[in-house]
Amino acid sequence: MKAMKQVPPPPADLSAAGVAAWKDACRNFIDTCELRRSDLPLISAFSAAVDAAERVRGFVAKIAPHDLADENGRAHPMLAELRAHTSNVGGLFRKLEATATQRMASANRKSGPQGGRAVGTKGLPQRAKNDPAKKTTNVSWIEKIRNGGNDAA
Repeated sequence: MKAMKQVPPPPADLSAAGVAAWKDACRNFIDTCELRRSDLPLISAFSAAVDAAERVRGFVAKIAPHDLADENGRAHPMLAELRAHTSNVGGLFRKLEATATQRMASANRKSGPQGGRAVGTKGLPQRAKNDPAKKTTNVSWIEKIRNGGNDAA
């Protein structure tokens, strides 16, 4: 699959919040891993969800504070709607994040290890089984604290 190098134009039905989400998501993919055409439907769904959540947030902002709950203490229905849209945005964001993370992990597996120590012990200095540096005392760390740092009780 060929990676896209520039942010494609957003869907025409998005408002300012959705367009901003589209551009941010696309730039994030371009900067961190790679943006593919197959990512665009998920980014489009995420952008539309951000748009819808912002629209509902605008409605909730217009509700007078004393109208956010009725006389029985039940929350205004728009608050539940906002919560649902916000949850949807969060779920789609996690899917985008998982896609980018998987793609970066896949790229790292293909390129191999990037330095660090070789796994295994061949060629490394070995300690003898009776090495005094390996020996531990019979006093536990909690006993050392109780005795004020002294090993002897």
